[in-house]
Amino acid sequence: MNETAFERRFRRADMKDLPTILRNHEHARELMAANGNPTQWGHTFPRGEVVRNDIAKRRTLSSAVASSRW
Repeated sequence: MNETAFERRFRRADMKDLPTILRNHEHARELMAANGNPTQWGHTFPRGEVVRNDIAKRRTLSSAVASSRW
């Protein structure tokens, strides 16, 4: 492993992760649009209620390391 690599750890997301997850989705939509792919997720995908439901049903993972990269 090189000096810049690190071990990634994940855990089940919970509702306190929701704001970060939604920000990450927004960032991904902006990145896709800026790189010529504005329609794959559009402005509303994934919908907030789907993300909340996925968290509630324990279908979502989150980084175990807190990050405010975006």
